[in-house]
Amino acid sequence: MLTSWFAQRQARASFAEGTAALDRGDGDLALSWFGDAVRRDARFAPGHLGRGLARLRRGEFDAAVADLSEAIRLSGDPRAYYLRSLCYQGKGDRERARTDHAEALRRDPHVARALRDPAA
Repeated sequence: MLTSWFAQRQARASFAEGTAALDRGDGDLALSWFGDAVRRDARFAPGHLGRGLARLRRGEFDAAVADLSEAIRLSGDPRAYYLRSLCYQGKGDRERARTDHAEALRRDPHVARALRDPAA
């Protein structure tokens, strides 16, 4: 399917732009690019992950949880579990924060090297 391949390619390009914008500290532009990636290919898990991170940084915890939950559904990425744990921590839900943090570590024990326990 050429259309599907093209949509995936465009989603990857938008994701790369969003990542670059986030690295520069431009959260609004990053959010726009990640949203474009998701619009181009709703099954592109990194787009949901990036948009979730951008929303987390803005303090939009409910929207970030929705994006990160979709990234988890699509890919099971341990980073999405970790970021979602931070959202739950921000919302004051320590139990869900602990559960997601533990799942992130279970899926990839190396996550612990770069990230600290959000529910400590």
